Amino acid sequence: MHALLATALAVALVAAGCGSSSGLKSGPAPVSTQADSWKVYAPAGGNYRISLPATWVTIDAATLAKQNSSAFEKANPALKGGMTTFENIASRPGALVALDGSAAGKKVDSQSHFVTNILVRRADTGSSAGDAKLLDEVMQATQSSVGNIPGLKGPVITKGSLGGSPSKTSTYSFIEKTSAGTSVDVTEKDVFTVRDGVFYGVSCTTVTSDMPRIDDICAHALQSFEFTR
Repeated sequence: MHALLATALAVALVAAGCGSSSGLKSGPAPVSTQADSWKVYAPAGGNYRISLPATWVTIDAATLAKQNSSAFEKANPALKGGMTTFENIASRPGALVALDGSAAGKKVDSQSHFVTNILVRRADTGSSAGDAKLLDEVMQATQSSVGNIPGLKGPVITKGSLGGSPSKTSTYSFIEKTSAGTSVDVTEKDVFTVRDGVFYGVSCTTVTSDMPRIDDICAHALQSFEFTR
């Protein structure tokens, strides 16, 4: 199960100094735009749809991993190897990374050198165990993988649903060092489900002081999430 999870190691790479989507390969294009200006994304091979704010931009997850690997690991030696895990996950069908390109998001970036982001990932578990059992294993692996992160607070586990399937949410805060040399207090919310033996995860991450703003955006995105097959 550890190979399915990126958790803090995955989204923290965005804080490793990419600063913006400039110079990065674009991610999946939206398939439609809703009346409220939210854009709908359905990455190839993902078997899901999700809506994100029109001001956010998607970037190619695998390119991001390769470009920021050395900077991330240099700034965070305790998390060495995290980028390899993320690169493996990012190369799988359905991976989606979106950065907050709004004025508020850019302000957070300029002040903290951390880029607010939403990450969606999908992976076949290759297991014949029931979905409920697999979801429990995912949550156990999550708690294990974040246990040694510096300054960890949490995780707090809650139950819910994602795309109509039972889900569990892990919320925690930790200290992240950016490639700019600054330490920031970051909060991440990971929402996981397993459907027909396939793992799906949606993560919303920003600096802790910005989480009240992102909570509303994350809730909207999670509510919009639906399976397409």
